Amino acid sequence: MPIYREAIETLPDQSLRLLRWSASLADVRVCVSPRRSAPLDGSGARWHAHRQVELTYVHSGSGVRFCGDHIGEINSPELVLIGADVPHYWSGLRQSSGVALQWDIGPSGPLGSLRETARLNALWEASRRGLLFPRRVAISVGGVLRDMPRRSNLRRLADLLGVLDQLASGERHATRLSSKPFVVGSHAAHAETVSRTIDLLVNHFHEPLSLDDLSQAVGVSRATLCRAFRRYTGRSVVEFLNEVRIDHAKRRLIESDEAVASIAFAVGFTNLSNFNRRFRESVGKSPRAYRSECFVAPA
Repeated sequence: MPIYREAIETLPDQSLRLLRWSASLADVRVCVSPRRSAPLDGSGARWHAHRQVELTYVHSGSGVRFCGDHIGEINSPELVLIGADVPHYWSGLRQSSGVALQWDIGPSGPLGSLRETARLNALWEASRRGLLFPRRVAISVGGVLRDMPRRSNLRRLADLLGVLDQLASGERHATRLSSKPFVVGSHAAHAETVSRTIDLLVNHFHEPLSLDDLSQAVGVSRATLCRAFRRYTGRSVVEFLNEVRIDHAKRRLIESDEAVASIAFAVGFTNLSNFNRRFRESVGKSPRAYRSECFVAPA
């Protein structure tokens, strides 16, 4: 099975999977019962997809979210609904806490035979692009999700129905993350190649990275890498790398008083003019203008 195609199995007496983490996304636990949880070796910290819908609430922490062809900064508290088979990835959530729900929306899922859930079809369709809900919705729904680990299995299911009713009512106000729907098949070719490439880009963005170096590292030709990467992410390798670098630059512009040039070189750009141009293309304004609008002085 491709590395990013996660196989999610629910417990025999449950129709959804409830996850929580309280210190780092590297330490996720499955909520087995109100009094018991078990460690999980999941795929949240790498590019992956699964057939279940996922509702993730990040209560605290910061990082970078990837969904389809979207790359953006995580600003907690935030609530994201990821559709079935939509590739996604949470990066940098080391000091963080949150809750995630995963369930099947097909006929065999917990809602499959309920006629009342027909109004959720528009929500499922919109979730194929990934949905980021307004902050007020995140706080409201997040409170319910954070209480779920202490609830019985039946109460969790009832709470899920209430949450989905709220999300369906506010779906039109949610931000579509990906520019188009992304659905990855279970036997997609070169899936592991793309996953390994993204891991390299995200973890080594500040280093010199050429297409030749990347293709050699993942064991395919340069042409194959470029075709496969664009197919699964909606952008070229270079575009993806630039977006990762720009996102890290945005965070440093806000969180520090470093010089713009120092930040540009620290995130991997070797030319200040190129950095300024790419930043303006991505953000719509210069780095200095961006900082002046949202600068927070360091403590």
